[in-house]
Amino acid sequence: MELQAPKSVQSKELACSPKRTPPIRVMQILGDPRGGIRKHVHELILGLPSADFLCSYAHGCTVDANFIDEIDQVREHTAATLALRVRKHPHPSDLYNVALLARHVRSAGIEVLHGHGAKAGAYARLVSRLCGIKAVYTPHGGSVHAMFPPLKTGLYGAAEKLLFPLTDAFLFEFRYSAESYQARVGKLPERSIVNHHGIRIPDGGAIACRAQLLDYPRRFPKAFH
Repeated sequence: MELQAPKSVQSKELACSPKRTPPIRVMQILGDPRGGIRKHVHELILGLPSADFLCSYAHGCTVDANFIDEIDQVREHTAATLALRVRKHPHPSDLYNVALLARHVRSAGIEVLHGHGAKAGAYARLVSRLCGIKAVYTPHGGSVHAMFPPLKTGLYGAAEKLLFPLTDAFLFEFRYSAESYQARVGKLPERSIVNHHGIRIPDGGAIACRAQLLDYPRRFPKAFH
């Protein structure tokens, strides 16, 4: 005969057991998925615990070989991926992309948009206001670095100042990025954090082996003392 606890005890156990909250639905947005910014976003998607976050991924169509190598693994960790035709400079197609993102956000029940870089950051903040959800922004490139002529740098700064109040939180990769952004916009974000690149730390043994193969200890002896 199987013994069972009294119903009063069972009800108390159920009341005391922790409630499992559903994962937060996040969409990562990246306009130019090439180079270091691609690595940052892909590592972020792969590193977020699936029990806590359900990620979608919107990205530009101009990709590099590393993107092609990584995208299958990234898709395994996302609920959906959305390819956008993103132009480097402002273009009427941006309005279409914003509308496309807003439609997906509403249909998928996205709760947080995380934009990486100036164009994707603008998308994230505009769509968040259209859909009544939160927007997180990680500045990259021209948003934080002096890499363009004065006129273009000024336009980047003006755009960032306009979008600043639409941002719920800032997530910076480096302390330098946070300080540079503050100097450009003239304001200190109240809700911000420095995540120190936000990528996984690779295996030290693999790095040492790779360094030996490339003959780095002989070529750069000071770095290996």
